[in-house]
Amino acid sequence: MSAKLKSAAVLAAVLMDESHEHSGKCEIQNPSPEMIAVDAIALLRIGAGLKRWAERACNGIERYQGNGIWCGMWTERDEAAKDRADARYAAKATEIAARYGATVQIDGDPRGYVLRLILASGRTNGFGAGWGIA
Repeated sequence: MSAKLKSAAVLAAVLMDESHEHSGKCEIQNPSPEMIAVDAIALLRIGAGLKRWAERACNGIERYQGNGIWCGMWTERDEAAKDRADARYAAKATEIAARYGATVQIDGDPRGYVLRLILASGRTNGFGAGWGIA
């Protein structure tokens, strides 16, 4: 089993547990297994997108300068694009998390989890608060 597939399966199981254990805090009562699977995959994709932007912001984007030199640059335009992408990702992740009575925490440091779900159960999968996704 690939690491991505395993991550999706584990996250789906966690979301299923949360929806049953804390159903009073969830927006949707008894979500279907298909809905949970789709939400888990969506959260993993959102996390991957946030991580890519965080890595670019940290390392810069390689660009060709007129003198033939490639350099890692990060411009104000790049920052604005990152902010817009982060806002879209945060809105979608928040919408999905609310279905399970969870909230979202986004961190811009690509060395750790960039996206975390703060679950009603308080469950974690590592150091720090929440369930780290990417």
